[in-house]
Amino acid sequence: MPKSNFLCTSCLHLMCDDCKSIAEEYHELLVLRNRALVQAERKIEELTSHLAQVQRIAAEWKHTAELFTRTRP
Repeated sequence: MPKSNFLCTSCLHLMCDDCKSIAEEYHELLVLRNRALVQAERKIEELTSHLAQVQRIAAEWKHTAELFTRTRP
């Protein structure tokens, strides 16, 4: 089993191989979860920015439509 950065040296010496394996798996899953959260946060920021852009465009079209309906008899 590769040496873990997740467990301290004392724990590595005291724990059985099964427990070390479980700790390594937990660490791997934790890293994957954190990466997924970062990616999700980036996507949220991207979509929020896109939503704001679309809302600005919609407001411009609404304003244009209001001007058009005012000028019609």
